Amino acid sequence: MYYPLSIKKNYPTNKTGITFNSNGTILSYFKDNIWDFTPYLYRPTIANKIDFNNIILEDSNKNLKNLLIFQAKLLVYGLMFCNTNSRSISASSIFSYYFNIRILVRIAYQNKFSLDNLSSNNKFTSYVFKYFRNKKKTGLFLFFINYIKKKFQDYQ
Repeated sequence: MYYPLSIKKNYPTNKTGITFNSNGTILSYFKDNIWDFTPYLYRPTIANKIDFNNIILEDSNKNLKNLLIFQAKLLVYGLMFCNTNSRSISASSIFSYYFNIRILVRIAYQNKFSLDNLSSNNKFTSYVFKYFRNKKKTGLFLFFINYIKKKFQDYQ
């Protein structure tokens, strides 16, 4: 996958810290497939971690699976650290957005797409709408897609 140098230099590395405890010790690195948000939750429950290992349970196409997991991590990272306004995003919002990212990734994997050029891939978009046709969350999902596009346009 090719990325211009101007974008590449702003990407997180494997050693980029994602979550931290109250002493500033890194709990989760970008390279980790499990990101621990326990210190950021008012009432930590069972859903205190994002486990990218469970985003795709099938292993028939490991290269695509690894690419999609990397892209999902970039999306979550972007939501957390590429905020263009002064308000920070809450852990519960991150989990909400991750739920939608997980759906996108699963649809992409089933149809052998990556998340590259997400908004311009009409075939992928049709699969997404087909998935949501019978669900009442289409409006929320469209809001999420527009939010993601805006964030990353502002970031670049």
